[in-house]
Amino acid sequence: MRLKIRRAKINQQMRDDFERYGSQVIALALGLGVLPIGGMGGGHPTHALQTVVLHQADAAAWLTEKRDEEERDKTRTEFIEWAILIFVVVGVIADIAIAGHEFGWFG
Repeated sequence: MRLKIRRAKINQQMRDDFERYGSQVIALALGLGVLPIGGMGGGHPTHALQTVVLHQADAAAWLTEKRDEEERDKTRTEFIEWAILIFVVVGVIADIAIAGHEFGWFG
């Protein structure tokens, strides 16, 4: 469980580009790792692929930041779900106690 986000130290233009492409595209481009000679299928490599290949460390740092943010959000959501469940259970127990008192179940 990681609540601290490791922020990528990248310039705003690079951050905007990575945000535009999204984490799946960045991860795929990092996985490819090199610019194909003559491009893919005879064409030119995409701007996303060029950007990531030329700035792999920045792309990896940005991906780490995004994954940390996702993990933090999942942890917060799970915490809230557990808190709601606990409050509901406590509420039900309180309602049973009140009903038991009203019906004389407890002497």
